[in-house]
Amino acid sequence: MRINPTVIGDYKVRCAELCGKQHALMLADVMVVSKADFETWVQKKLAENPCNTDDRVACGQKLAQDNGCLACHSIDGTKIIGPSWLGVFGSQEALTDGSTVTVDEAYIIESIRNPAAKIVEGYDNLMPANAGEKLSDEELLDIVSFIESLK
Repeated sequence: MRINPTVIGDYKVRCAELCGKQHALMLADVMVVSKADFETWVQKKLAENPCNTDDRVACGQKLAQDNGCLACHSIDGTKIIGPSWLGVFGSQEALTDGSTVTVDEAYIIESIRNPAAKIVEGYDNLMPANAGEKLSDEELLDIVSFIESLK
């Protein structure tokens, strides 16, 4: 659905396509603002984003949250779908093939890019195979920095 606003104000919109279950509940709020107000909002959002700073840990945390990593990997030691990231950097992890691996930058990046390569003992291979495709090399390093900070 496209909306071409012409009058500044707050509006309620309803989906105009029969596109799925509970169609009647597909409502949204639209706020139409001036171009200047929109540009101010964009600049504020850019300034709030830690990935626009030199703080790699904060950026890595935001990337992990925004990309769904924290739905499966806890940062407090809780065992959920995937291994917790708390204190894992630099540790030795037992793998399902009987070997062990040091959790370092190379292992973390490999595990994001090719999740089936080395599965931690006690966990299933449930991570999406394409998880690393949507992250740049720099973003992967930011996530590694975040994981490393969790001591």
